[in-house]
Amino acid sequence: MSNVYSMEPRTNGKVNINTTHGILSVELWGKECPLASRNFVQLCLEGYYDQSPFHRLVPGFCLQGGKPAKSYKDEDDENGSAVFQNGRFAVEIHSRLKFSRRGLLGMASINKNDLKMYDRFMICL
Repeated sequence: MSNVYSMEPRTNGKVNINTTHGILSVELWGKECPLASRNFVQLCLEGYYDQSPFHRLVPGFCLQGGKPAKSYKDEDDENGSAVFQNGRFAVEIHSRLKFSRRGLLGMASINKNDLKMYDRFMICL
């Protein structure tokens, strides 16, 4: 077994994302990233991501989604949304979680100077 896999903690949550190309199964680290996991699951349950396109593809790096389809009509909607009171939540850093392999899901921040997470997510390619 690769060292990368043996160092990662076990996942304890799962979400199936229905896409036009089939089902994408995503596993979550609820213990290590409780805020991000809760936010993602709650937004999924509320239908927030329904009909939402993947809006950014960087080959060999990531696929990004999470901007709801309805917000494409509202050009001012760049702040995103979260289930928490202030609409965003702090970055959850864990020493055993690295975005170093294909298929990992993480929440995206608004910009590199404001490390607050919200509704956008990325999947490593």
